Amino acid sequence: MNNAFLTLLGFAQKAGKLVAGEDTVHIALKKRKVKLLIVAGDASDNTKDRANQWKASFNVELLDVLDKDTLSQAIGKSNRALIGVVDQGFATQMLKLNRAPETSESEDALVSESPLDADSMEKTGE
Repeated sequence: MNNAFLTLLGFAQKAGKLVAGEDTVHIALKKRKVKLLIVAGDASDNTKDRANQWKASFNVELLDVLDKDTLSQAIGKSNRALIGVVDQGFATQMLKLNRAPETSESEDALVSESPLDADSMEKTGE
């Protein structure tokens, strides 16, 4: 997994667009807020099974990536094996970064699809 994915995960956490932990994720799924599930590669079999059931039941994408320590560190919380992304923009970008080859292209994708372009920066005076 690349640094761009971890950075985006941290941004999503800062923006309040993540829910973490099985109970919290399940509540958000029931409210149809979760757009993407992320489960740690070293999560328990029960957690992975539950995530796969939720993927089918709630029709959301599922990424099985990294490990609990790396995911937890990226979002600034301890011992998290399951994360729900509740923002479609963040979810879409994370899926793109996960599918991109491990090159600087994936980091370029993060920058190139930024909502601020040169024209909008000119208009705001930045």
